[in-house]
Parts: sequence; structure tokens; C-alpha cells
Amino acid sequence: MEKLPSLTELRDICYPKQSQRHDPYRKIGVYLLKPVLLTPLTPNHITTIRIFFLVLGFFFFVSKEYTNPLLGVLIFQFCILLDTIDGAVARYKKLSSTLGEYYDFIVDHTASTLIYFLAFGLFILHSYTSPLPILLLDIILIFLANLCFFIRTLYTVDNISKKELEHRFLFRLFYQDNGRLIVNTLLIGVLISFYQPLYDLLILLFIAFMIFKVLYLVFLFWSIRKKFLFSPLLISKAFSLIFNSIKNLRKV
Repeated sequence: MEKLPSLTELRDICYPKQSQRHDPYRKIGVYLLKPVLLTPLTPNHITTIRIFFLVLGFFFFVSKEYTNPLLGVLIFQFCILLDTIDGAVARYKKLSSTLGEYYDFIVDHTASTLIYFLAFGLFILHSYTSPLPILLLDIILIFLANLCFFIRTLYTVDNISKKELEHRFLFRLFYQDNGRLIVNTLLIGVLISFYQPLYDLLILLFIAFMIFKVLYLVFLFWSIRKKFLFSPLLISKAFSLIFNSIKNLRKV
């Protein structure tokens, strides 16, 4: 049996030091990583396992017979740990492929959208008699989440260096996809769902957070480049980047 490095050495090999400092899930995930490395599992296998647990967590939210939102959200927490492990396994075993990168990317964004929908969509159908207003807010929230992803793409095509901005706390907070934040918001939502006004307040606070995130990234771009983020040129470059990525994937 292969002898594995110590936990400290694994952290240095598998996780960038910057992400270790700001990511508690990676600090915990390294303990799960060590036994995983003793198996023949590849990063794509781990991503597939994550899909299974995402579906299982979804089931515990929407099933009328087996509804257990708390168990569902705990399963989503486990999925976050798995998300930190697949990349670590790829770095340790030196396994990487274009297909694997796209597979992980698609699962990440599908999972985020699914959890947004659960947090402020299907979950309330079990709780409230008039869910339409909050379902509309749910649609707005999903739109904002995907808009934030597109904004990050615009930052990329304009070659803005993230390293130059990492000293800004708000940039570090808003530039990430906040999938972990929404899972923890969902956990709080499950715990306080017995009191509707408090749950509704949580929803409004998160939507306010997403709006502020969009505004911050737009105005930060303006302060750096002195031009509007959503310019036709940048948008065309972003779509070109996305379409070229799809073409490259088809060649794999």
C-alpha cells in the first residue's frame, strides 16, 4: 500500500495556501482526502458521487413522504466537502483533462442553481399557503446568481489580475460563486423555517446581498478600467470565450 504524506504535506500539495486560509471546508476536507487517496477513485468518479448525493439531498426536500430538509441540507454540506476533494485528488495524482474540468464546472453550476431553487423555491411549498411572491423572488435570485457568473467571465476576458485585488475583503467575498454561502443560508433557513417572518427576512437579506454583489463588481471594474463592464466588446469576447470552450470540449 502506498504511504501517503502527512496531513500538513497533503495540504501543501493539494490545496493552494491562499485557499487554505479562507476556506474552512478545505481544512476539514483534507481529513477525508487521505482515505480517498488510498482508493482507485479519480476526480471524475468523485464528481459523479457528488451528483448522487445532490439528487439524494434534493429528494429529502421535495418528497412528501420522506421530507427531511435538515438531512437534505446536511447532505449538501457533504457535497461541498466532495467538491474540495476532486480537485485535490487531481493535483495529487496529476490527473487532469479538459473533459474533467468541464464536467466539474457543469456540476458546480447546476448544483448551485438547484440549491438556490430549493432555498427559496420548492422548500416553501411545504411551508406556506401563498408561495407565489417568494417563488418570484427565487427566479430573481437565480438570475442574479447567473449574472454574477457572467460578470466574473467579463473580468477574465478583460485580463484583470485577481492577485492585485485579493487584498480587498469584499472582492474575495463577491468574486467567488458563493455556493457555500447559499448552502449555509439554506441550513439557517431550515432551522428557522417554523417562523415565517424570520425566514422571509433571510430571503430578502440574501437577495440584497446578491444585488450589492453585482453593483460592487460593476463599479469596481469601472474604478479600475474607467469603462462600463457590460460593453458590447466585452460581452462579445465573453461569448467567444464560452463558444470556443464548447468547441474544445467537442474535440476531447
